[in-house]
Formats: sequence, structure tokens, C-alpha cells
Amino acid sequence: MAFLQLIRAPNVLTSASNILAAYLLAATVFSPSLNQTTSQLTDLILLVIASALLYSGGMIMNDCFDYDEDLRERPHRPLPSGAITLSRAWQLCCAALILGLLTAAWVGITQFIIASTLAVLIILYNGIAKQTVWAPWIMGSCRYSNWLLGLSLLGLQTSSFIIALPVLLYVSGLTMLSRVETTAHNTQPLLHAVLLISASAALITLLIISEVLTGTWALVVLLAAELLILYLSYMTWHNFTPPRIQLMVKTLVIGIIPLDAILVWAGGNMWGGLLVLSLLAPVQLAAKRLYIT
Repeated sequence: MAFLQLIRAPNVLTSASNILAAYLLAATVFSPSLNQTTSQLTDLILLVIASALLYSGGMIMNDCFDYDEDLRERPHRPLPSGAITLSRAWQLCCAALILGLLTAAWVGITQFIIASTLAVLIILYNGIAKQTVWAPWIMGSCRYSNWLLGLSLLGLQTSSFIIALPVLLYVSGLTMLSRVETTAHNTQPLLHAVLLISASAALITLLIISEVLTGTWALVVLLAAELLILYLSYMTWHNFTPPRIQLMVKTLVIGIIPLDAILVWAGGNMWGGLLVLSLLAPVQLAAKRLYIT
């Protein structure tokens, strides 16, 4: 249980959601011009594993660097409570990152390069940039790289780098809000989060209007999701306290899965989007017992 808490186990499924959604979208949008093989399912599973390992390594590294702060503010966490020693956590972190890179390399050189970029971003965020203004964008870039990892399974196209941008904007926004989840000292991050998440929705709309993505009916779901986020943001604004902000951040983290599903629907794959959305159930169950933020 301590290990599952350390890696934020519910969140690991959101990294799997990124890979699955990216693959399904690429299979729908780009498959007519690509050579698909029967080995792709195995490669997809390997990329899901690689992504989960890299994400877990990043979460462990986060707690390792925050050890002194957690001793003061979150003594119940696995490391400050002594459930897992700091030295063991560093060993687990290095093992997860190395195994993640090796698993990606097993799929191909392109996947290894993207996974290596993701690993560098993870180290940069946790070790150097966490307290800087660039931190949310680096975190968003981690998710962006994760999406590219999934898209790469069927070969990256020029539009691949644009299709993954809504995820970057969304995650950058929620990361801005998460920076005040324990202090609630400034409402400005909430405004920035709403603007970036709205920009993510606007970009998906633009991709559909410009026919890069063809699932026009996804706009209905996108509008409903945007209105829900605006409502939750309004409620958080009027009760700007740590518990309320943490609830909002938790909702947005879990919301990565619906975002992934919306992108698959925008690509025209209804059943693929439902498959991605089905990951909500295990995440919700796990979130009842394990921390997300």
C-alpha cells in the first residue's frame, strides 16, 4: 500500500490512457497511409508498460526531492512516515526509469528517443524547475511526450505534433492550480488554469473545424466538459480553500481520461473513445483509497 501511495497508483492509469488514446487516434486518422502489423498489440502493451514505469519513476522522484518539505507538511506520506526509506525510494526511482527506457527501446529507436526525452523532462521538472515559472509547462510537456510516444507506434506525421497539443495545454493548466493546493494564497493560478484548459478545448475545436480531425459530433461532449469545468472553477473561486482546490485538482487529473476519450472521438473513433473512457472506473475505485495529488 505504501508503494502504491508513493507512485500515486490511480494516476498511472492516466498515463496508460494517454498511450491507448494516442494509438487509437493514430489508427483512425493515419491508418490508410500506414503499414499496420499484427505485432502492434504487443508493442502497444510494451509502450503502456514503459509509460507506467516512467510515470512511476517520476512520482517517486518527486517525493524524494520533497522529502524535507514532506517531513514538515505531509508526515503521513510513505517516505517521511518511514514506510519506505529514502534510499530505497531512490533505488526504486532509478529502476523504474531505466526499465521504462529499456522497454521503450524494445519497441523501437523512435520510441526510445521519445521516452528518453520524457525521462529528461521528468528529471528537469523534479530536480531543477519545480519552483520556477516554467514548471507547469515542463509538466505539460511530459504528458505531450507521452502522447507522442503512443502516436509513434503507427509513425509520426506532421499533424501528430499538433494533435497532442491540447494535452499539453490542459496538463499545464492543472499543474498551475496544483501549485497552490496546500496554501490557497493566490487565486491567479485558478484563472490561468481555466484559460489554458479553455485553450485546449478551443484547439480541439479548431482541429475539427479545419478537418484535421473529423469527428464533429465530439464537439457536443467537448462543450459539456468545458461547461462542467467552468462550473467547478466558479465553485472553487468562491470557496478558495486547500480542500476545495485539492478536490478541483483531483477532478482535473482524473479528467485526463475524458480528455483522451474526447480526442479519440474527435478522430472519429466512437468505440475507441468508449474504451479509453472505461479506464475511469478503476481510477475512481483506486482514488477512494489512494492519493492522487
